[in-house]
Amino acid sequence: MREGIGQFVLASGSLRILDLVMMQRAWELPSVKRLVARGAQEKREADQNRQQRRAQRSDGNNEAANAIALTFDMLRLMPHGLQGTLRSPPHQIWSAMRAEGFITQPSDLLLNHGIDLTGIWSLVGILDATPKRTDRRQLELPVVLPHGNRLPGCLSQNVTALILIPIVLLLANKVRSAA
Repeated sequence: MREGIGQFVLASGSLRILDLVMMQRAWELPSVKRLVARGAQEKREADQNRQQRRAQRSDGNNEAANAIALTFDMLRLMPHGLQGTLRSPPHQIWSAMRAEGFITQPSDLLLNHGIDLTGIWSLVGILDATPKRTDRRQLELPVVLPHGNRLPGCLSQNVTALILIPIVLLLANKVRSAA
């Protein structure tokens, strides 16, 4: 993409919407905290050998509990808004969105369709930032659920994504099933 910061951009691709407002209340639930703690413990144990695990059990439980408490404290401070990611190969485009800009409630979209919306979407926006890195790493908060599962993308931001200020988002082409 050759556009410069401040220029209008039109991109089309598949769309993922995350409503972190819905997630904000979940962080306080004891069951969510237990699930995250169990996932963190499984990850830690998978990364250690038997001798390290024994040593960890004697002195590391407090350290692990402190790390989990810190993670939840940081989650409370993070902005919990609406995020959109448009995958338009070879680019990934990230946008902070406003619920007022949708005809229907974003939470209804997510409940009806999930985070990956069907079809090809077009986004017109103003280029706000370009990637600072060329590698594929992501910035992540260390929240891992049991069995190595992660919350899908809502706690990470791909540092290789273009950042757009969205102006118009339209469903350009609906995918039809071969029935």
